Amino acid sequence: MAIKHHLEVKGSCLEKVVVISSADGGAGDKLGGTHNLDEIFRDYVEKRTKDKGYDIRVDRIADVVAPEMKIESDGRKINLAQGIKFNDIEALIHLLFNTYTVLKKEKYRESEISIDVTGGQIPNSVAGAVFAILVPTRRFQYIDTNDYKVKSFDVYHELDTILPK
Repeated sequence: MAIKHHLEVKGSCLEKVVVISSADGGAGDKLGGTHNLDEIFRDYVEKRTKDKGYDIRVDRIADVVAPEMKIESDGRKINLAQGIKFNDIEALIHLLFNTYTVLKKEKYRESEISIDVTGGQIPNSVAGAVFAILVPTRRFQYIDTNDYKVKSFDVYHELDTILPK
């Protein structure tokens, strides 16, 4: 739905989607992480959008940032091809920082990048908001599960209306 929203917005020029998949949850996780669905998702989105005349590329985060990411504070290494634990806020913020750095090197402007936290856990939303608040024009979005509309936030510029006077 978030991709469809961007295709329907006048003047939108969605050309790239970077997927951050979840890791396996551990012993009690019967379904496994969404990293197992990366190829299926990519093929589905690229085919459906191409059929409608759009040329959108879907990349796995491991192919954009790096196959492995080191968390500086504790030296952990995360295999991004196996997804990331969505309750690890430090790793999420680190990953968002690395992703923005790479996308900016690819000549995307801050205002052209949006983080969609739909389907994530609370730490995803917190990481998206924290990262968005650091720089003007950074945005994050999600699909509201009550009305299924895309909600987009530029937290930095909305602070004046959010904070008490």
